[in-house]
Amino acid sequence: MKILDDKEKIYLLDDNNFDFPTLNMMKDDLVAIGGDFHPQRIINAYQNGLFPWYIDEYNYIHWFSPKKRMVLYPEEFRLTKSLKRVIKNKGFVVK
Repeated sequence: MKILDDKEKIYLLDDNNFDFPTLNMMKDDLVAIGGDFHPQRIINAYQNGLFPWYIDEYNYIHWFSPKKRMVLYPEEFRLTKSLKRVIKNKGFVVK
């Protein structure tokens, strides 16, 4: 892994090394670019709070560690009438 942008602290991931930057190496939401979807890389990313977001025009995966996050506690979830209607009308599928 090498640094692409020292000011913004964005790293280029190695193809054969599944490590990610540590928290003290991160500055903003975009943390790294590159790598692949190897299962070990995905596991390492999720364990460190990083998520693949999109693939750019050069076929690089962008890895993010969002500073703002949402936690949804199932016991606190309330189904609104409008959401219930959307589900009933099959506006999307809940799996």
